Amino acid sequence: MKKITALLLALMMAFTLLGCQSTTVSGVQVFVSKGGGDGDEVWIEEMSSEVYEEGELEVGVAVVLDYFKKHYGNSALWNVAYVGDENLETYKMAALRNGSDQVMAFSTTIDVGLEPENASLIEGSVYSDYVFILAYLDDEWQVVSIVDEEE
Repeated sequence: MKKITALLLALMMAFTLLGCQSTTVSGVQVFVSKGGGDGDEVWIEEMSSEVYEEGELEVGVAVVLDYFKKHYGNSALWNVAYVGDENLETYKMAALRNGSDQVMAFSTTIDVGLEPENASLIEGSVYSDYVFILAYLDDEWQVVSIVDEEE
């Protein structure tokens, strides 16, 4: 929980103080703007929601960054974007299967390197609509499913 809190604070500072400038979160260079990254940089798309407060969305981004870092070695995360309130119903079943009725989802672009640690990814491929689905479980947001929307 301390890691999530630290990540949240770092992201909040990035969103409020740095604009398009960069900061580091979990060893990843994070840019709060629109665009694409190049390996060690991740672009966080502008986010708004009527369902979730800005701080909750920032926690969701931190969870995705942390999960990616732990499970997707030899791959680069280029951007993270909230899918929008209007698309949450599409992903709600993943949360319900895990015992939660609260869901967040973030679309990402992943550039897969040589010998990816995640066996479900194809070496040298780019996945441009790879969605991380989060559910609120045990008083924290957790990744409960991942969907490749390009398929």
